[in-house]
Order: sequence, then structure tokens, then C-alpha cells
Amino acid sequence: MRFFRNSDVTKLYDVSDKAVRNWIVAAQEGKVNLELHRENDKYYIADTLHNASVIKSLVEQGRKYRNTRSHRKVQPKPEFYKLFDHKEISQIASHLETNHEYPQQYLYRGKGALHWAAYIDKLYTLGSDNYLAYVIELLDANRQYLLTTIARYKHVNVIDLGVGNGLAARELLKIIAITGKLRRYAAVDISPELLDIAEINLKEHFGTGLKIEKYLRDLTYDNYSDIVSRDSYGDDASQTLNIVLFLGGTLVNFKDPRMPLQNLHDSLGKNCIVMSTLKMDTLKSRRFFDFNPERPSKSILSPHFKNALELLGIDESLYETEQYFDASQKSRFIKLRLKFTLTLTLQTGRYIKSITFQKGDQLLIWRAWHFNEREIINTWADNGFTLLNCSRCQSEEYLLMTHKVETLGSMLVN
Repeated sequence: MRFFRNSDVTKLYDVSDKAVRNWIVAAQEGKVNLELHRENDKYYIADTLHNASVIKSLVEQGRKYRNTRSHRKVQPKPEFYKLFDHKEISQIASHLETNHEYPQQYLYRGKGALHWAAYIDKLYTLGSDNYLAYVIELLDANRQYLLTTIARYKHVNVIDLGVGNGLAARELLKIIAITGKLRRYAAVDISPELLDIAEINLKEHFGTGLKIEKYLRDLTYDNYSDIVSRDSYGDDASQTLNIVLFLGGTLVNFKDPRMPLQNLHDSLGKNCIVMSTLKMDTLKSRRFFDFNPERPSKSILSPHFKNALELLGIDESLYETEQYFDASQKSRFIKLRLKFTLTLTLQTGRYIKSITFQKGDQLLIWRAWHFNEREIINTWADNGFTLLNCSRCQSEEYLLMTHKVETLGSMLVN
């Protein structure tokens, strides 16, 4: 008769050796209906279809009644249900269960937005050697290119995707405001809190001279052509330029960067240009994980990451933080390794979902894809964009690119 070694059972069913030995003893005593195989006065579990069904039941029972020393049950705080609607909660649950991943777009909700804004404020105060400083440097270096582009139009609209706290857009708006052609500024983000923070920051600088439109959209799934094309049907539509901002290297944080690029492509018209920035792949960037607004940091995990976990009821005692660069995937990751088996129960309306993670499982809380200059240019081109201008900052770590949607005319010329 075919049979399992105890070590085979532990690997196949993710149980301890002690649990397997207990099952065998229980089977010998007639307490468990397992078929055993005897060899050299030792008993083993037989490899039969009957035993497979019994073992599955024993595993499920063991997990159900697991000792509380190794099993924790958690549920979201009331604030979680105030921040997220049914659709968003379902999406969070699906990503956690299927991919063991927290959707990154929801890191910037509630207090998470305040923590992130504080981090960007810190970068602005430092004034050098950080992404915000380099974005400002690149925009200033491309001032003449921008002004030459604007000169051909009567009006300019700015559509800001992923606004942050508005500081990066403020520098570009200052350049355009000088020309007297700025008509609209539309801020687009999935976080209402960040939209409000950006509005406050920009109004402090521009006063009532800048009309700020705010739109809640998911940049991966929600088309925003209605925002871009609002002035595209008047008599002076051909004289209006839409400048779409995709600053802050936001693209590298999406699970699949091609999806927001395709959405962007389908949302734009002929009189649109896209200005985007990227932190390129370097040995230095591979080591960077510090997103804390305070220095020195009191925790490895930055506040806006911790906030998302605490909203779910997952506190620091339940996990260890792991930060690393994966050369095979060319990505930086921040993951949690669970110290206990964890069951998370979410409920909204009639929707109740319990998700169990095993001790040692990893949960992904943040990722950043790494691209070199050629790779990112090719990625945009593969998704239907034509490169108009490209420049690096003096440190050669950051890239500013200007694209337009590839049209039939431009394809024929090429």
C-alpha cells in the first residue's frame, strides 16, 4: 500500500509534524477514521482518496479551533467604513484575498493623506536631493520649451493627475500664469482628502486668481475624457492647449503601469500634451525606502502605510516589516510577514467576508517598478504616445518627459 512519510504530510497540507503524529495516535485509538499503513512497527498515513478527504477535514477543523496563541481575529475600525464605500471595500477584500496585496491607491485616504502631505512638505523644506526638488528643477530647466509650446495657443488648461499636496503643480502653474493664458486647473485624484489639501495649498499661493476644479477618479479604471474635453467644443477649441500632469513618478506604483497609460491614452484629445516625471533605476534608488515625514523615524513603516493597516485592525504586534529590491522583477517592495495566523472579517451591508492568512504569509503594502530611460520611453510608445521632449536633471536620477497621443497623421509620417 502506498503511504505518506510524516514529512510528506506536513509539506502537502502545511501542518506541523506534531499534528500528524497526533492524527496517527487518534486513528490507532479509533477516534479518527484514517487508514494507516504499518511498516517495521511504525504507523504511517496511507495514500488513499478516503484519507485525503479525512485529512482535509482535520486541517479545516484544526484551523477553526487553533489555539489563540497562534491565531488572531481582527476587524476594521469604524473609521474604515466611513472612508470606503461598498465597491471600494469589495475591491480591498478581493486584492487581499487573491493577491495578498493592499490596493495602493487607498493608502492616501483619511489620515493617510495627511501623513503623505506632511512627507511632501518635508521634501519641500529640505529643498534638495529629493523627488520634489528635482521635479521643480526640471520644470524650471524646461521653462523656455514650455513657454514656446504655450505661445501657439490662446488658452491653457492644466489637468493634474494624482495631485499630492499640489506643490509640484504650483511651480508649473506659476510659469503658465505669467502668460495670462491659464483658464482652468483641474485636480484629479482618488483621495478626496488630498484634493482638499492641494486646494488649500494652491489658494494660499494664488488666492482667488486660480479657479480649482476637483474630481474623484481612479486613474486605472475611470475614464476622464469629460474633464479634459470640457472646453473642446467651443469656437476657440483649436486655440486651447490641455497640459496633463503626471508628476511624482506615480506611474511606477501601479500594479500594471500599462493600465493607467491606456486609460490616459483613451481620455486625451488632439490638443493635449502630457508632462510626466520618473525616478530612474539606479543603485541609489534601489536602496530608498524612507517615506517618513519625521526624522529620525520611530518606525520602519511610514505613517501612511501604518494608517491603512490600523484601519483594518492590523497593528504592529502582528507583523514584521520587510523592505527589499527584487532584481528579477526590477521592483522595490515593502511587505509584511505575519507573526500569527490572521483572520480579517469585513462587513458592509449584507456583504461579509472573512479572509484567513497563515503565519509567515507576506502581505504587499507598496511596490515601485524600476525603469531605465530607454525602458520608460518604450513603455509610453507601446501604449500609443509620441515623445516630444525629454530631459534629465543634473544628478541624472530624474527624468521629465513630454508626450502627445499618437494620431493617425503622426503614424503615417513615421
